[in-house]
Amino acid sequence: MDDLVSEEVIDSGSTASTDSGEVIQEGDTSIDEHVGGSASPSEPPAPSTYKVKIDGQEVDVDLDTLLSGYQQAAASQARFQDAVKLQKQFDNIMSSAKSNPAELFQFLGIDPKGWSEEYLLKQLEEELLTPEQKADRAAKQELEEYRRQAQEAKAKKEQEAQAAAYNRVVEEIDNDIAEAVKASGLKPSPRVIARIAEQMLANLEANGEVPKASDILKDVTNTTRKELSEFLEALPTEQLLSQLPKSVIDGLRKEFVRQTKANVPAKPTKVSKGESEAKTKRKSLDELLG
Repeated sequence: MDDLVSEEVIDSGSTASTDSGEVIQEGDTSIDEHVGGSASPSEPPAPSTYKVKIDGQEVDVDLDTLLSGYQQAAASQARFQDAVKLQKQFDNIMSSAKSNPAELFQFLGIDPKGWSEEYLLKQLEEELLTPEQKADRAAKQELEEYRRQAQEAKAKKEQEAQAAAYNRVVEEIDNDIAEAVKASGLKPSPRVIARIAEQMLANLEANGEVPKASDILKDVTNTTRKELSEFLEALPTEQLLSQLPKSVIDGLRKEFVRQTKANVPAKPTKVSKGESEAKTKRKSLDELLG
């Protein structure tokens, strides 16, 4: 046993002794030489899994699962504490009501005398009812409950039918708008489509009829063009180009170039003297054969 080195826990600022009697300060690199190891410049990597006990059994879980479980447990504990607090408050109220009901009535704003008289009157009326009257009252209550449930079911069914009909109308309007825009050759603009849908729905609510999207598209297009024209005319010249999209400016430039080229008269083609005489001879020959 003397040849073995006893294991000791080295605290901060403490020393360790080897079997040779040499004292090694904590952090001294010579300690690695005595144990045959080398100093590691970096900390060891964190474990990929951790052992936890669930129902008495050890299970390996990763860090994400461990954190998630802790968060859920913390949330459950907080809800449990809230429930305990509410239960305690309820128990205090019930205890106070049993020991001093007057304070409870005062807290609730109820006249104890009036409440007592009303309660006793109801109890007296209940005791004076014959079995036939009690049965008749129960039958009336059941009938009222049945009517209430029937009215709720009817109202729910009507709401579902209205929602289904509205969804069908909206789908028909969407399809009609898409076909109208496609037939017009216009690019589908969200603003124009929204305006068409708004006018169609407004007409449906006002007159109970859904107009054709093609008719509404004409009105919306004319109105939009008029508004756009008035807006552009009111702009100063230096601000006009800044308000137009680049694609529109490029399109206008190309159209201007095309129209300019179309309006330029074609230059007469020069014909040499030999070509002119050949055309004349060919024409004379054609007239002779014709």
